Amino acid sequence: MLSDIMLAINLASRVHTGQVRFYTQEPYVNHVIRVASHPRVVERGPQAVCIAILHDAIEDAPDPKKVEEYIKNTFSDHIYETCLLLTHLNGTYASYKEKILNSGNVDALLIKASDSEDNSIVEPGMSDKHLKRCEIYKENVRVYLAKALELELKGVRNVS
Repeated sequence: MLSDIMLAINLASRVHTGQVRFYTQEPYVNHVIRVASHPRVVERGPQAVCIAILHDAIEDAPDPKKVEEYIKNTFSDHIYETCLLLTHLNGTYASYKEKILNSGNVDALLIKASDSEDNSIVEPGMSDKHLKRCEIYKENVRVYLAKALELELKGVRNVS
């Protein structure tokens, strides 16, 4: 599985080359590494780490279909299907969020919670619009974690 993680890092590095976070100007790939390094993701296992590294790869790629095909042909079905679930290319954010919440996919919920947590960090000089967005992300962390806990209490555990 270490080789899968290395392949995921390599793909994410290529996809996110030149992309930076808006307020910090740090390389965007740092975000996906932070999400993948969160203890709630790491304890889920190597597949969850791969998914977290790849969670923005399809939607941020210059050629989303090409990246989707690569993930499909390179990684397990669980990694591929969860990456697709976490990809937001069309529709409203509300429908995207509902799709994840109703998926029964604990890995997706915990990765999305970690992603939202990282996206909720307030940076100096943020506009009111971005501060409001951070508050929404903070609430999303609570919602995703609550749903993941509900599923885990029912005995749901994705293969990871």
